[in-house]
Amino acid sequence: MANKRFWLGMLAVALVFGMTVVGCSDGSTGGNDGSTSGSGGSTSGGGGSTGGSGGSTSGGGGSTSGGGGVDSALNGTWVTNSLGDDDAINIVKFNNGNFESSQDGIFMAKGTYTTNSGNITRKATHVSDGSNWYSENEFKTKYPDYDNYTYDYMFEEQTETYSVTGNTLTVGKGDHKVVYTKK
Repeated sequence: MANKRFWLGMLAVALVFGMTVVGCSDGSTGGNDGSTSGSGGSTSGGGGSTGGSGGSTSGGGGSTSGGGGVDSALNGTWVTNSLGDDDAINIVKFNNGNFESSQDGIFMAKGTYTTNSGNITRKATHVSDGSNWYSENEFKTKYPDYDNYTYDYMFEEQTETYSVTGNTLTVGKGDHKVVYTKK
């Protein structure tokens, strides 16, 4: 029963991230809401940082990473309990293009990310059952009763808007945004 509850919780976290993507697909690129998005990004292979049009409170400044780089402002540990369960503490750790997420101290997913013009694109490479990490194929073998939609959803690439203002990370917009605080 605990295992089933864990996977339902994991699916809920994945759905919240997905709802942010689906609910906010209005064609905007983010970064123009008075905050700095994607400051100081670097590109792999091309080196350096690429300036962009991210806004600041004065209407200018700021920068966005370009061409599939990563935003160094994301590096660190971010915490929220606003994913729908007030008792759950959700943590995302970003580190130069790699991320790891956990809920109440139990690892959920890890993978890679890139940033570009106020958008973050994440792709889980592994999910956890609380004690072991599994690639997509390993997970399908270990848990064959899940349908393909669930497998695909857990491992699909997800893009959403984001902004970093001081110690606050906001992912998504409107009713579909999640606010994290840097730990």
